[in-house]
Amino acid sequence: MGIVSYIQSLFTVDGLISLLLRIPCIIIAISFHECAHAFVADKLGDDTARYAGRLTLNPIKHFDIIGGICMLLLGFGWAKPVPVDMRRLKHPRRDMALIAAAGPATNLIIAVITAFILGGTYKIFLDTGIKIQPADFSIAYMLIQFLSTLFTLNLALTIFNLIPINPLDGSRILGMFLPNKAYFWLMKYERYIYLGFIILLATGLLSTPLSIAISWVAERILDLVYLVFGL
Repeated sequence: MGIVSYIQSLFTVDGLISLLLRIPCIIIAISFHECAHAFVADKLGDDTARYAGRLTLNPIKHFDIIGGICMLLLGFGWAKPVPVDMRRLKHPRRDMALIAAAGPATNLIIAVITAFILGGTYKIFLDTGIKIQPADFSIAYMLIQFLSTLFTLNLALTIFNLIPINPLDGSRILGMFLPNKAYFWLMKYERYIYLGFIILLATGLLSTPLSIAISWVAERILDLVYLVFGL
């Protein structure tokens, strides 16, 4: 779907409801993601984020207005980066990787938990005869849509943030495993790599591989949910 078609879809009832449901999902996903970074940094000896007020689930402390709007309307965006002082870490490269991994790991945990809540809710609706009709916008339908959105969004944030390009979390995780020569080479040319990444993102060339990766992981999680609930 092109950007024009997507914006036009927002003026439909389905599009507006989908947009409104994304707001609390984004708030939950971003708040837990950034708080996880701050929590792990604090545990590893750097209290910079805690004293900056980032060791909290309060979304106001984490949200960047422009980044939030982009995430809501375009599907990708950013939050305020959690401040980390590498000088306070005992093992800087390893600890930075652990701090970085905390964000997407938290989103993955939320996605898995949400998938099981979704499966259990859907099972209850089936067993009790509650119908889920898109046309009537019932409470049951809205609940399923909310859980589905929360699951998909957190999974998308997990996969997206694991891309090993700065400033995404995957770059810090990759840095722990690279030899020094390769690590410093990436640091030297990270601006150019980031520029190429933005071009790929803006032109939509990353959309297909990202969608494939997200769908593959989603199917594996949902297969387990279906097995547990006999769906």
